[in-house]
This record gives sequence, structure tokens and C-alpha cells, in this order.
Amino acid sequence: MTSTRRAASTALLATLALAPAPLAGAATPGIEEIAPPDAIAVLGVDNFADMRGAFDASYVGRLWRDDDMQAWFHRLLDEGGLADDFTENGPGPLIEEALDNAVMERDDLAAPTGPVGAALWWGEDTDTHERGPRWVAIADFGDHAKSMRDFYEALIDAMHKDDDLVEIRQSDYEGADVWSFTLVRDEQQDDAGVIDEDDWENWQPPEPEPFLDHGHVAWLDNVMIIAGDNGALELAINRINGDQMNALADTPDYAGVRSANEGAQLYAAAFVQPILDAFLSDDEIPGVPIDPMLEAFGVKDIRSIAGGVRFDGPGGAMIQTFSVGAPVKKGIVALFDNHMRGFNPPAFVGADASSLFMFQFDWTALIPLANQVVNSIDGEDQRMQAQMMLGIVAGGMGPIFDAMGPECVIVSSVRRPFTTESQQVYAAFEVRNRDAIVEGVNNMEGMLPVESRDFQGNQIWDLGPGAALGLGLNRLYTGPTEKVEDALRQAGAGDAATLADEPAFRDAVAPLRGGAMLYSYQNSRDSYEYAVWSIENLERNLRAQLEEYEFDPQTINEIVEQQVGSNPLFKVGMPPAELIFRYVGGHAVFEMHSTDDGFRGRGIAPPAEGLD
Repeated sequence: MTSTRRAASTALLATLALAPAPLAGAATPGIEEIAPPDAIAVLGVDNFADMRGAFDASYVGRLWRDDDMQAWFHRLLDEGGLADDFTENGPGPLIEEALDNAVMERDDLAAPTGPVGAALWWGEDTDTHERGPRWVAIADFGDHAKSMRDFYEALIDAMHKDDDLVEIRQSDYEGADVWSFTLVRDEQQDDAGVIDEDDWENWQPPEPEPFLDHGHVAWLDNVMIIAGDNGALELAINRINGDQMNALADTPDYAGVRSANEGAQLYAAAFVQPILDAFLSDDEIPGVPIDPMLEAFGVKDIRSIAGGVRFDGPGGAMIQTFSVGAPVKKGIVALFDNHMRGFNPPAFVGADASSLFMFQFDWTALIPLANQVVNSIDGEDQRMQAQMMLGIVAGGMGPIFDAMGPECVIVSSVRRPFTTESQQVYAAFEVRNRDAIVEGVNNMEGMLPVESRDFQGNQIWDLGPGAALGLGLNRLYTGPTEKVEDALRQAGAGDAATLADEPAFRDAVAPLRGGAMLYSYQNSRDSYEYAVWSIENLERNLRAQLEEYEFDPQTINEIVEQQVGSNPLFKVGMPPAELIFRYVGGHAVFEMHSTDDGFRGRGIAPPAEGLD
């Protein structure tokens, strides 16, 4: 079987996601009521029709439907060969045959209307009897089910004509019609990677096993169910039929995710404890003292990491939510548990800033935490070696950390006209004891190429080509020398243009609340236009960089082909900024607050100003 045909076979299994179930029945449970309580991850939509309606009406949906965006997208598919794969080598011909037999057009293929979701957990695959990832996905197609069933049956008939690609078995279970699919292997595939001793020049590595080499699809009332193994499929069918069983929805961790991401029309979550149980148990990594180290870092007290999207937020904004479930904040997590009064950029952040991050971090607790982690190492030799290395670091950096306050600021700017060095990033940290910082940095002069100099009454240490530390006005700056000097100069100017004074910034941050532990601001247009320029000039810039390092022409060509030649995005380019910002607002913001149950974040991405 050729690689193209194997790819087509895998795509056939993925094609099954286009088809729904027959007729309407009782309300369909969401994926959270089907997934087991020890699910590792879940992706869910409570009502696909509502989400689709909100998306279509949003500026994001309008951008996607714009003729220019669709033209760009199809150029990208053509350049990447994906359009050809779909119509010639992939499942395209089967879909076209099924549509003809069902007397349907592609536009007749309907989207789900009810709950949609997928869940992943760890356990024994009931088909292979091997431990690994198990998964199930559901989609409720509601009133669209009957017409889609006609298409589905036609698709199955078309697939039966190519039994050397996919083996299909039909059965039933508890009122559901079930189709089981297995990719067919042939001798050529089984012998891949095996070669005679005298024929090594023609050896090719074996192709990886396809992820979807087997699977099951069922129709039950309006619901399509897809599962990786038969046990997962039966679990979903039983639950939809009304069987009572423990589910993810019954767990406090899931309830916390939905509360923290309230209003999200699409959400995704990962649950940390089941992940640790599956991948980081003592049986999985024998001899590695990972458990006490995770305990010291505070990772074991994290319950979940989740995010969501709402397309119809206030003022037409797209709202992104983010949460970390951590009722107990320990280890590295506790070091972020601080609060700021509001999003107030310092005076050294100039009006040309393209992005700004401000957060709180307890530097004084970093070395004690590192000591706790090192002391948790079981092996005496490993622990003593780690303690010795930490002692060296603590001797140099400990006094500096102890002299720092919690406020941290990271700034980036984009300078025009664009060059490879247009985007520059620097950071600034609050200082509570200037003399301790000076002494700590000076003590490192014997270990690092540090040269001290005065700059307008402030202190600068040059660290090497183009990099520096700067100390002035209760801040320690680090980054490119030019930006460190600019920040010191701006901080003491008094009348310089600052980001805080920009009307666009003030408008963008107005919806944010005070008391967050993290704020961010993004000048989306500046960042996007620089990304467009970087993609368009990648080959030229890469060649210039390699020539500067004196690579030979053949090597340069090989590296450029590897980095650029195979990526369709570099050939087509990104959508033009004029198209994107016809719909997308030029500024976006984010805030993260510490709460009793962990951290809750909210991002606001408004539409373009004046968009109808």
C-alpha cells in the first residue's frame, strides 16, 4: 500500500465525522456527562447551533466569509497540495460519489445543532488490550439527521468498493447502528524498514503507524458517536440511553472549569491529576523521584488548566477566558499570587510599545523554593550535587533576588522601516535595595563579561554584543543595549510620550478590572504587519544570516529549502493586514486575577472601529 493510499485510508476514518444520526429523541447529554471522571482532557460545545450563530454574526465570522479571505485560504490549500489530496488522493472522490448517490450537494452537508464534544482519557483499549489513550466524540445533528443519514449510507457503500483500504464491519448495540473500521495492512507496509544487508543504499525508514488505524462509529437517535475502541463507544451509547454512571460532570474539577470560564461557547480543559496519574507514576518512570519534586513545585496542587471562547461579547468583542484550578497555591504557583492596583504602565514604557506585560512575582521566595525542590531529591549523590550547584547560584543571584520587588514589566516594540532587528524586547524589575543590586552585579564581573559605566547618572553594565543591564529610578532593566538606554532616558524625561497617555491604550484597557496579578496589552496591527513582513522576507533574511556565518552555498540552499521550501505559508504569505483589520480591532488586552479557586483570566479582542 503506498503512502498516499494509507493517508487516504486514514482520511476515510476522519471523513466519518461528517455524518450524523437519524431521528430526534430525548435531549442529548453533553460530552461532560459521557466522559469518565478521570478524563485527561475535554473539548466541548453545549449548543453548536448557538455557537455557530454567534460566530457567523461576529467580526471573526465575517472575516472568514470575506471573499478575499476565502481566496487566500484556497491558495494556501493549493500551494500545500491539500486541495489536490482532497479531490484526487484523499477521500474526495468517495465523498463526491456519495453525494451523487444521495442526490445532494456539498452545501447540503449540515452542521450539528446540539451538543458537540470530545474527551480523552488513559486506560486499556478494549480492541487491542494495550494501555494508552482512549477517546470518544459526539455530535447531535438534530433535525438535519435524516438527510445526513442518506449521505452517510451512500458514503459507506462507496467505501465498501475499496475493501483493500478499509475493512468495515456492521453490528448493533443497545439500539444503535455501529460501524467498525480497520485500516488494511499489506505486505509492503509490513516489510517497510526491512532490507537485505547488501542493499542499505536503498533503505527507507518505516512509516509511522497511523493514529486512526481503527475506530468505531455509531448512530443513536440524532447523535453520531465516534470512538477509538469498542468499550469507549459502548460507554457513550449507554450514557445517551440514560444509564446512570459517574461522569466528568460530577467532579468538582469540572464544575470549577465551567465556573471559571462562564459564558464560553466553546471550551477546552486539561485535568492535571489524571495526567500525572497516567504519565508520571512511579511505574511509568522507575527510579526518578518525580513525585516529591512536583509536590515541591506545587504542580500536584494544580487541578485543571482550561480556556474558552465567546464570540458575541459586549460591544461585539471576542472574549477569551483562561483558568488555572488551584485552590491551594504552593510552590512556583504561590510566587505569582500577588495583586496590582490596576493596569498602569510605568513612565519608561514609550508610546511606541507594541506589547506590554505586567505581572507580580515574589523573587525573594525563589531560592528558598529551589532549596525545597533540591532537598526533595531521593538519591543522596544527586541531591548533594544539586545542592552544590544551587549554592553557587544562590551565592551570586540570591542577594539580587532579595533586593527585588514583585513588579515585573516586559515590553516589546517594532521599529519601522522593518528589518530583522525591528522587533526588540526588554524587561524591567522593581528594585527595593539599589546598593544590594550594584554589589550583586559587580560580584559577577569575574564570572561574566560585565563592564560597568555611567549613563545620565544611572548605572549600566554591558554584558556583551548588544546586551546590557541598567539600574535607575528603582528599576533593573535588561535587554538590548539600545532599549535599556532608551528606557533609562524615558524614565527620567518627565515629558516624554508614554503608552499610558495614548488614547488607544486607555480605550483598550477601560473594561479591565483592578487588582489583577497579570495584565497585558497588544498593538495587534503593529505585531501582525511585522509578522507579514517577516514571512515575506524569510528566505532573503535567512540567506543573509547564513552568509554572514560563512556557510557554503550548497549548505545555504539546503537549509533554505528545509526551512522555507516545503511550507505553503511562506509561498502564499499571510493574509494582508488591510484585510485582517477591516474586521479586527487594532488592540487587545488580557487580565488574570487570583481567586480562592485558582486564577481566572479574561482576554478582550474588539472588532475594528466603526465596523457595522
